[in-house]
Amino acid sequence: MLTAQECEYGCERIREDKIDYEKIYKIRFQILEKAFSRFGENDEYRAFVSENQFWLEDYSLYMAIKDSLGGISWIEWSKELRDREEQALKCARLELAEEIRFYRFQQYEFDKQWKKLHRYANEHGIRIIGDIPIYVAFDSADTWSAPEYVPF
Repeated sequence: MLTAQECEYGCERIREDKIDYEKIYKIRFQILEKAFSRFGENDEYRAFVSENQFWLEDYSLYMAIKDSLGGISWIEWSKELRDREEQALKCARLELAEEIRFYRFQQYEFDKQWKKLHRYANEHGIRIIGDIPIYVAFDSADTWSAPEYVPF
């Protein structure tokens, strides 16, 4: 739980004609890290992790590895990580356990906020629709976790 003041940390009043996206991006992670440091797992969180295991684990591991390597593309990772060798993944899971939990936490919080927004919109007669992307980004957890589907 964060205070309103903590949520506003580093954010000047946003002008309509100019937004500093880089600053917002960096500050966002500082705020999320503070929230994560105070987070205690609960049944709702554990259910989310369990229900989303099929994508959440690869995504969280991918993001933790990518961050630890300075953001380089997975194709530039060591052969062991790039090719998902089990021993390398096991070591990464151990070394990056806290970072992996941080990415799970982010997805959990996003899911809660998205559902709340969706419910609010529906209650006010607004239907939110989306689309399915026609492609998957090459440098993504999806292509790293299922390279057999990537034509290269």
